[in-house]
Amino acid sequence: MSYLFKTVTHSLLQELILLGIPTIVVLLLTFINRNTKRNLASTLGVNSQIYLGWLGIIVHELSHLLIAILAGHHIEHFKLICSPREVDINGGRLGYVDESYNPKSLYQRVGTCFIGTAPIWGCTLAVYLILVLMEPNMLRQLQFFSSQIMQGNTKIAFLSLLTTSYFQYPISLERIMSWIGIFLLISLVVGGFDLSSADLHNSWTGFALLYIIMAVLIIILNLLGLGIYVNKILKGFIFIFVSIMSISVILSIIVNLISKVLRIL
Repeated sequence: MSYLFKTVTHSLLQELILLGIPTIVVLLLTFINRNTKRNLASTLGVNSQIYLGWLGIIVHELSHLLIAILAGHHIEHFKLICSPREVDINGGRLGYVDESYNPKSLYQRVGTCFIGTAPIWGCTLAVYLILVLMEPNMLRQLQFFSSQIMQGNTKIAFLSLLTTSYFQYPISLERIMSWIGIFLLISLVVGGFDLSSADLHNSWTGFALLYIIMAVLIIILNLLGLGIYVNKILKGFIFIFVSIMSISVILSIIVNLISKVLRIL
């Protein structure tokens, strides 16, 4: 009985880490970028969100669309990005995916969780691709940062960011591609990582079911003596997640601070 209790407790702790860290980051990014959009709208007008965050808006809505299709939902209407003239007509939405699902289908109900949070994963993938293709030095720096964080070397991790030198190279094709990459990253962060109230509501609808299913799966794996593999997968996921999401959080904070300065001015 004691072994079973310890296994269940350990499994729930693993799941808390697996789902808790991404949840905190998702809510943090949503809060920061929602505030950034409000600052931009009040300072430069609503359309500034489209001009600055166009790539993020497209990836945001495309992520909703693709996961909704995979989840078996019925797509009623969608638009990946609205033109400035259409924003008022569409109730202030910068893009949209209108879908419906069968509440009696367990698969489709669990799918609502992934549909609601799809922009986070879609934008994260886009961030990773941009880093690989256009900012490999920054990606290596972030991987080092993440490895130090996971080892508990917080001071070394943040010092590595402060002493980085990838902005110090002379003008070259590589530098031009790098700055284009930074512009695209900013657009992704501003326009893509802000989950709407509907997104969050839909996410929580399927989150409880997902949590139960994963809890049962992790408990079974641990009882079968496969806990070491669960830990490896968990550490690998957290490492990759922190590596990629670090740049999103950092850029979100920087852009948010700039939007606050513009609002004050």
